[in-house]
Amino acid sequence: MVWQRKVREDILADQKKKPHVKFSKFVHDHLLRQYGTKSMADKKLRDLTHSVRTFELNETGNPLQPRFKMVAEMAGLLGYDEWSDEKTSFCLAFLALCLSMDQQGDPIAYVRRVTAAANEEANAGASAQPGKGKKTSLQNLFKASKSTDASSKAAAMEAKLNMLMPPNMKDLLIKAELNVTTQAVEATVTVFVTQEAARQRVIDELEELTFGGEREMNFVAGGKQEVQLVNLDEVMASVVMPAWQDAEQRKQLEWQAVLAGMFEEADDNGNGLMEFCELRDLNEKEGSRIGLDVITTVFDEAVHNSSLETGVEMDSITLRAFVKMCMDHSLFQIESGSQRTFLDPK
Repeated sequence: MVWQRKVREDILADQKKKPHVKFSKFVHDHLLRQYGTKSMADKKLRDLTHSVRTFELNETGNPLQPRFKMVAEMAGLLGYDEWSDEKTSFCLAFLALCLSMDQQGDPIAYVRRVTAAANEEANAGASAQPGKGKKTSLQNLFKASKSTDASSKAAAMEAKLNMLMPPNMKDLLIKAELNVTTQAVEATVTVFVTQEAARQRVIDELEELTFGGEREMNFVAGGKQEVQLVNLDEVMASVVMPAWQDAEQRKQLEWQAVLAGMFEEADDNGNGLMEFCELRDLNEKEGSRIGLDVITTVFDEAVHNSSLETGVEMDSITLRAFVKMCMDHSLFQIESGSQRTFLDPK
């Protein structure tokens, strides 16, 4: 299953501090490994694209539809832009951890234990490095093991993989009805949603979704316990991902405001535009490590966008083009005015 392999490779990439492979490239590489030749992989990708676009038009309410649609949107198979790396990483990490939590007798207690263990390991590492503060963030759940012995490191990594994704994830994802307990979803929300008010909104929406829904008896420590079940596809499509998107939009607005302030401050001659020398000086002032060749390339791209925006040939860039340039290329490290709502699993 592509999702299971992608989650595993994302976790391994985080350990090596490497960027995640874009989902569209990952799907193509997966097909190439499976079928052996580029021409065959390209044909299977075309077949897959045709299948998911046909399936999207199916309005029969097939329970697999939300899951297929998410895969198709991640890979850009529906004719519009694929999901961003951040959105894809969040969705897959949330899905995998939720499935893992669902296999725990008491997922809320489980997440407390693993969080405490992760924080203890991170704090021990910080204590060994003078001048470095302790980390207590849930981000530590996704950090690599600090073991130095090769066999110990491999065992620790395998334990981490089993914690963040269930070993039988492939078998779970081929089920037509992917039902999990609300406790598992709430435990995962506790990990990923860092702001208390936002966390409560997500849980409230989850309760509305599950009202009057199916229940079953689970075996837990001390006997049986009745648990509420919820369809994970519905949770992801109608609760979790819309909440993430809303938080991202608010963050984007904050960043745009910060960038507008930087633009105004860098505009030395006050003409409402940014010349190359002003961008170069801003880059130096911000302590960016981006080289002059990259600055030149992105500036030329922004000049082109400014020309399209204004309808005249430009040799400097507008505020709108500057904001797009900075956000598209992560040109500056921007500190948001408020705490990030969702944990970034990277």
